[in-house]
Amino acid sequence: MQEKEITVTNPKGIHVRPSAMLVEAAMECQSTIILVNGDKSANIRSILDIMMLCATHGSVLTIRTEGVDEEEAMDRIVDIFNRKFDDH
Repeated sequence: MQEKEITVTNPKGIHVRPSAMLVEAAMECQSTIILVNGDKSANIRSILDIMMLCATHGSVLTIRTEGVDEEEAMDRIVDIFNRKFDDH
């Protein structure tokens, strides 16, 4: 299992379009990917789960990946966050 903390840096936080980007990336991986915001956790394959995290600008999330391609899965998700969900 891999685990990493990451801060939501895009000004609009994680809304529908970023959630869809995360789901799309997760579907390309075999590993289980979980996002955690405080006491809430979300399976990243579910837009509704991600939206329920209420992750706004500045939220510190934990990303957990576990499975055969957990390193690649982590890299994909971190890249999306680092690109600020392509929200310019």
